[in-house]
Amino acid sequence: MVYKRDITRDITNRPVALLSNIGKIVERVVYDRLSRFLESNLILNDSQNGFRKKKSTIRAIFQALCNIVKSQNLNKNTFLLCIDLSKAFDSVDHQLLFKKMELYGIRGVSLNLFKSYLENRTQSVVERDEYGFKLKSEKILIEKGVPQGSILGPLLYIIYTNELPYIIKENIIQYADDTSLIFSLDAIENADCQIRNINKLNSSNLTLETTDSVSILGVEINTRLDWKSHIDKLANSMSNLFIFEAVLFVKKNIDLFEVYKKGHCYETRFRSNYSCNKLNFTYLQNNVPNTIVKVFNKLPEQLRELSIKKVKIKLKSILIEKSYYSMEEYFNDDLHQYVFVKYYVFLVKLNHTTQKKREKGNRKFLDAVQESAAREGPRNQDQDYQEAPQGQYNRRQQNQQQ
Repeated sequence: MVYKRDITRDITNRPVALLSNIGKIVERVVYDRLSRFLESNLILNDSQNGFRKKKSTIRAIFQALCNIVKSQNLNKNTFLLCIDLSKAFDSVDHQLLFKKMELYGIRGVSLNLFKSYLENRTQSVVERDEYGFKLKSEKILIEKGVPQGSILGPLLYIIYTNELPYIIKENIIQYADDTSLIFSLDAIENADCQIRNINKLNSSNLTLETTDSVSILGVEINTRLDWKSHIDKLANSMSNLFIFEAVLFVKKNIDLFEVYKKGHCYETRFRSNYSCNKLNFTYLQNNVPNTIVKVFNKLPEQLRELSIKKVKIKLKSILIEKSYYSMEEYFNDDLHQYVFVKYYVFLVKLNHTTQKKREKGNRKFLDAVQESAAREGPRNQDQDYQEAPQGQYNRRQQNQQQ
């Protein structure tokens, strides 16, 4: 099951097809034959860049940017409309897909092969309860959609949506189910007419939101067509890498920094922090060297005092579990409380394990004593003294006198 939008209990979560190794080989052979037939006969629309040879996301982004620049060069109002097709792969109607394939020249035995591939498929959900027992739902028939995680699924979806650019008579860029529509108008008031034409494809009216930047296939494009929005997005997403490298840099080059307590004689809670420059101006506080030191000082003191090898291991586990999306999120997080809780849980587990080992050792010792006593029978203390070596007997007497 593939969870969507981090919701693990949603009925819209889509199942993944479990394919055998032989099935994957057969699908790859059929995929190559079908793709070669579609490309050689120029059946697929040129605006589709997904899952095709010599086409990629970079090509789709480049086409979108070229169309925007071309219309802006003509001094026209340019609109970029990003359409999100919900449940796109799950909405493919099998009968309509078969009619399109027959129209494209896939008939007879070839068409029957695809019918047997899609028809009479079933799905069920298997889940374990709190006791570890498997719970399996009843199998239901899949009437729509292409198998998720399959090799043929994306190509069949491309065939299903191949006529979309002919219906929307504007510049359209596609990458599988990601669709971007670009249209230019002399007047902004004419945009309502264009939106009404697009709404004909949807049973419910589209809701439009204007924004200064939009993401197309992972690349942020703003109204100025520069890279500022994209760089800001990458900077935020690379916060974990920056934190990791900044901490290691300070740890390896600790001689470049001085402890904060050397600057004054007071014992404060920042006495173990490091600094590199004494700043007299506020606008200099967010420079790169000062930010690196602030990242290092954010770590708890017991973590900073570890060796470089141990700092790498501990910091990597923290960043994997926390996964900061911005530097602000890192600075606002209470790492001291997090490390304390981790250390407390570790001590509780250690004490529990030690207590179990001690109890197990005591049980073994008592069992050994009882077994020895049962084997040798009852003995008195004088008999023990007589059998013991003379030196041991004298030491026992001295201990009793003391």
